[in-house]
Amino acid sequence: MFLMIFLMQNKTKLINLILLLCMLLLHQTVYSQSPYVPLNHWAYDFLERMETKHAVRGVLNHTKPLSRKEFANYLKQLKENVDQGFVLNKVEQEQLSFLEFEFREELGKEKSQKLKYRSRIQKVKNQKTIKKFFPSLFYKNNRNFISWQDEQIKVFFDPVYRYKINYRRPDSTNKPEKAFHFTNGFQVWGYLTKYFGFFVDVRDNKEWGDQKYPLGNYTLPGLGFVRATSADFIYHDETKAYLKFGIKNFQLIYGKFKNYWGSTNTGSLLLSDYATSYDQLKFEYRHKKFKFTSIYAFLIDYHFQLEDKLQDKKYLAAHRLEVAPWDWLSIGLSETVIFKGRSFEPSYLNPVMFFRSAEHYLGSPDNMMMGLDFKFTAFKNIKVYGELLVDDLTTTKLGTGWYGNKYGFSSGVFWTEPLKLNNFDVRLEYARIRPYVYTHENELQYTHYNSALGHWMEPNSDLFTFSLKYQQTRRLSFSGSFQYLRHGANTDQKNYGGSFDEYIVPIDAYYPGFLDGAVEKNQAIVFYSSYEIIRNLFCRLSIQGNNYFKKNGKKIKTTSLSFSLGINY
Repeated sequence: MFLMIFLMQNKTKLINLILLLCMLLLHQTVYSQSPYVPLNHWAYDFLERMETKHAVRGVLNHTKPLSRKEFANYLKQLKENVDQGFVLNKVEQEQLSFLEFEFREELGKEKSQKLKYRSRIQKVKNQKTIKKFFPSLFYKNNRNFISWQDEQIKVFFDPVYRYKINYRRPDSTNKPEKAFHFTNGFQVWGYLTKYFGFFVDVRDNKEWGDQKYPLGNYTLPGLGFVRATSADFIYHDETKAYLKFGIKNFQLIYGKFKNYWGSTNTGSLLLSDYATSYDQLKFEYRHKKFKFTSIYAFLIDYHFQLEDKLQDKKYLAAHRLEVAPWDWLSIGLSETVIFKGRSFEPSYLNPVMFFRSAEHYLGSPDNMMMGLDFKFTAFKNIKVYGELLVDDLTTTKLGTGWYGNKYGFSSGVFWTEPLKLNNFDVRLEYARIRPYVYTHENELQYTHYNSALGHWMEPNSDLFTFSLKYQQTRRLSFSGSFQYLRHGANTDQKNYGGSFDEYIVPIDAYYPGFLDGAVEKNQAIVFYSSYEIIRNLFCRLSIQGNNYFKKNGKKIKTTSLSFSLGINY
């Protein structure tokens, strides 16, 4: 009662206090809700190189995607270190200059006024012979195809396009197999006041060629819904779209997009970007030394069906803490759980709940996993990193080969500028996944639309990768890699734990050795080049040779050549 009387008597003071707090809040939350940087953007590689070279320290970049604001903060730190004497070579200076141009809204007005970078589009449209004919609607900000801004709202629009040609020749035939891929769509992103950000990416894809496709509706690895109306043509589309609400260090995101958690470059063990995007409610809290993320996602439990029909659903709850106690060390702790049969589970909606305990409390019906990853950058130009995935573990049976001990691990070394060679990078990685990892007795496969949510290789497999990259200029890069994959596949008579979809039954191997079963091997050598003509318009060429040893003992050798031209792809 006394509180109500006090509030009534001091109503004006209370309103003024609330308005003052709102003004302070607005002052501190400029662009805190900025959209994510797409997972395939080269800025992630640049940031990794700068951290490895000690130009930026304490980077929390193993919980992806990163927001544009996060990137801008790291660019500010890099620029400060450069101003204090850290030396970048010519290519790195060009990359930094471009990224300051790219993230100028997030860097602040004072930064954008000092930018010296001039894009190729700006140079072309300002030529005397072109300027008077160039439509004023296009590239007003010299970056985006169409842009519109005022004090509260900023909207940016860009087209999406890619045309890809692939020639593949098995050594058993002289006739190459041709395949064509065409993508078109658009991206729209921006800010709605200081609190809201949004992103929309819409793409239609068509594939055709010499390959014969089954008719009807189905899915393919890494894709969602696929439709074939003729034997030589398929269609699939995908839309990523989300709305972000941010106040200071807090972010709340609802939409459809991908995540990538972990340190491994060739594929995360716990949560990767291999499967198609999925709807999710995501919460983030960002601090200088740590980043906490919680996800409640809606997945498709795909089953083949000819007719148009609603697919079954399953659900993913996941949370992760990434912390950097020192500038040279970061550690990530993650948990995920897949469940179905109910759309709402209060225990898993709790972002700080220990999922393993919650799953036991519910009767142990769900597919639970835990992950640990780290990176170590104490030595300049060298980064050591690794991941551990625990699907299930019984400590008393460790070392016995029991099928219930399901885990995987990966490790790698990234060496930038080896032997003082500017703009060269070398990477060495090894990943290993034990039999039956990702499988579950209640048919709770760790998949979305039949594609793995974790690493793309199946259980009972290992992968060795060696790669080399050379960035000749900001626009032009060359790379090469060697991969050696081994997989212990299931046979028609027995399950050796070599498939996402097959759980153990009494006749199967309860103590499978690693790579038991019908061993398949795949050796791949890839050469790749990329050239950026104008902002985000890439011309790419790749040549790949494969030696594939199938489980029936047959050896298949193939050579493929692909060329693509794409913008914002």
